[in-house]
Amino acid sequence: MRFRIIGYRRFGFRGTPGPTAADGVIQYHGGAPPLRVFPLVAHMNPSPRLARLYHEIDAVTPKRIIIADAPGLEEHSREIMEGLHCASWRDVPDTILVTIDSNECCEGIIAHEFMHVWLDLVEGFEDHREYRNVNNGHNYFQVISVQSFVIDCKVQEKLKERGFALRRFTDDIVDALHEGAVALELGCRPRNRTEAAIGARLLARPWATPELYEFTGADWRKIKYAKRIFERHDRPSAQLADDFVRAFRKHSYSSEDEAVKLIDECLELQFRFLREPFSIEDDLITQPDCIRWTDKFPGLLPNVPPHTKHDILRRLIREEWPSGTEVITKWTDWQTLAVKFVRPSEKLHRAPRADSCRDLEKTRIPFFEYDECRGRRETCVSTTRSSAGS
Repeated sequence: MRFRIIGYRRFGFRGTPGPTAADGVIQYHGGAPPLRVFPLVAHMNPSPRLARLYHEIDAVTPKRIIIADAPGLEEHSREIMEGLHCASWRDVPDTILVTIDSNECCEGIIAHEFMHVWLDLVEGFEDHREYRNVNNGHNYFQVISVQSFVIDCKVQEKLKERGFALRRFTDDIVDALHEGAVALELGCRPRNRTEAAIGARLLARPWATPELYEFTGADWRKIKYAKRIFERHDRPSAQLADDFVRAFRKHSYSSEDEAVKLIDECLELQFRFLREPFSIEDDLITQPDCIRWTDKFPGLLPNVPPHTKHDILRRLIREEWPSGTEVITKWTDWQTLAVKFVRPSEKLHRAPRADSCRDLEKTRIPFFEYDECRGRRETCVSTTRSSAGS
């Protein structure tokens, strides 16, 4: 993968691991995290399937998509954030931010973060709740982690459908589990219950959703070894992992309603394990999307307001209308717009879903680039979805 720096911008990430206290416990940034300068990068050689995913997101939102590279993040913040691969698309009115670590990145990681955004903007599959007290960075991070623990399953399912390789995610889980088990067997223990909960979620993954990964016989031997070691040396984490697995068997991650029930049950299990007071009704709130409705594609459907234009494009993508579909619009009165889709000749082959946006080529910005990245703009965002600790 090749990246090119196209600008710089300051970001601060709420709810992320921060400085380590004197007792070795990791602290968490709250609502006013320190700002860091991150390079903005363009991906120079994306695969066609990754480009399609990008362009589908680009078609359904007025926001610009930017990628920030975080290879220089402090080591104590990387302990749990695993390179800080995450996506945030609701905090800034004109920007969707995808943060990667180019030293550890691959196509699957970028696609994973893009798919979080795609699921919300195209299919409406997301849990927009967040911890009420943003200054309690620890609990804020726990809510994000559990939500990602569940929604990542839908992301992986979609990536598998689109042909993205899942071996990297499989190796990460197997290697982390095996290394953790070896450490436990040698006498190392989690420094606190927060770290133990991370190990429990990791241990639960292969047993809760084996269909989402590419486990081999050798992988399962390592996974079973890890389970034996956890049960022998860290029984509380092993019990929490079993509780997570039972929750996954009770609720489906593929249905949005069931996914929310699954998140709720996992949150209850997590905070009970952490011995932290927590209430779904009292401690979670839903913040509105911060969005500025500018016309990103003025040459496309010029008589249609931006939010309606994006709704039309969203339907083309979600319903997989074939390439060459004509969109006819007519205002029947001052507030009613009639929209009609006309399929091309049946002689045309049905195209992949992203090709329904092929007519945007003339008005679309270059892949992973935009011309507003210069200047001194400062932004605080939440690590809305990440692989952190999940």
